[in-house]
Amino acid sequence: MGLSGLGRTLPDGYMHEVRWNGADIDRQVDLVEQGAAGRADAPAREALVQMVEVTDDAEGAAHEIARRLDCDAAEVLASPYAWVGTVGEIAAALAEHERRWGITRYVVREAHLDMVDQVRAHLSEAGSVS
Repeated sequence: MGLSGLGRTLPDGYMHEVRWNGADIDRQVDLVEQGAAGRADAPAREALVQMVEVTDDAEGAAHEIARRLDCDAAEVLASPYAWVGTVGEIAAALAEHERRWGITRYVVREAHLDMVDQVRAHLSEAGSVS
């Protein structure tokens, strides 16, 4: 089951509202759990990562992203759709996404794959991925 964090299409026909707050994600995951009731295995959960920014100033980067997307910086930092911060901060956020929403897989836009390699290297060093 894939979560995208995208809401309604905006008037330009291309951009979308973002649904990055925790309550929206909680509702989506609850719907999946209701739909999977009675199944032997729950469906795997993945998130579409819209952006990755490895930085020592996560707060500043989150504020800039939030301004562009018309959302809250805290939502940016907590959502599975944007990886923002040091590789250690991002790794901690991924662990929280798994704990809270059961997200264990990610699809990352091609433009951000080089930064994902940095995060994966950190996770491998920490023993979190194989």
